[in-house]
Amino acid sequence: MSPISEPASDAEKPPVPAQDAPAVSPMHPSQFPEGGRKAWLTILGGFCCLFVSFGWINSIGVFQAYYETHQLSEYSASTIGWIPSLEVFILMFMGPIVGKLYDNFGPRPLLATGLFLHVFGLMMTSLATQYYQFILAQGICSPLGISLVFYPAISTATSWFMRRRALALGIVVAGSSLGGVIFPIMIPLLINEVGFGWTIRICAFLILALLIIANLTMQSRLPPNPHPLVLKSFVAPFAEGPFLLFAVGSFFIFLTIFVPMNYINLQGEQSGMAVNTANYLLPVLNAVR
Repeated sequence: MSPISEPASDAEKPPVPAQDAPAVSPMHPSQFPEGGRKAWLTILGGFCCLFVSFGWINSIGVFQAYYETHQLSEYSASTIGWIPSLEVFILMFMGPIVGKLYDNFGPRPLLATGLFLHVFGLMMTSLATQYYQFILAQGICSPLGISLVFYPAISTATSWFMRRRALALGIVVAGSSLGGVIFPIMIPLLINEVGFGWTIRICAFLILALLIIANLTMQSRLPPNPHPLVLKSFVAPFAEGPFLLFAVGSFFIFLTIFVPMNYINLQGEQSGMAVNTANYLLPVLNAVR
């Protein structure tokens, strides 16, 4: 008769496989590093991106005043105004498109392409003599590059911070204000020293250096997340009342921002200010807004 087997003790029982812990979404607040070397290097790169992108757009009033008295003096102010108007329009219009490209490919390819287009457009602007050349180089090519730099910089910076996001984005966006102060002061002074062509080339070389820094330092915490292109997704948010009101309000805000920036120097001159003094109105405006 076989002996009755004793029940196995707890120590002798085979281990029970542990249940897999549920995956935590990378967008959960607990997953944001809120700092670290990679995060702050990304903020540095974002600052450089905003300096050369929106900082450059903040300086367009310098060119309106200069073109009216030099290369494009035979054209009306409204005709010349198409150049800076196209810059602003393309920057804003490209937002949804760049956003989709960012989701599919991440920031690096966009930043590299933006570097080339922005710098190439300015180099061609330095050689331009005809109205259509300024339209193509400064009004279309350069702002296409700007849009590929501006939007990835904002999106990449926010991927590292949640609790300290306001601080991080504040540092990044400060680049646009600093660029809007330096470029309008730098351009007229350089034009008097080395002429228009070399002034634009010097600005392009500065932009090239800063975008190289951005390309080396910026990286997103989140991997690319490609999705099929669905055109309906671009217009579906407008069916939501809060988003629609936000979009309409933003439209009127931006409608009032860039018109004064484009003509403030000319308005100062027409009000009796010396040209050298009027040239400082735009950097002062960018410094305080």
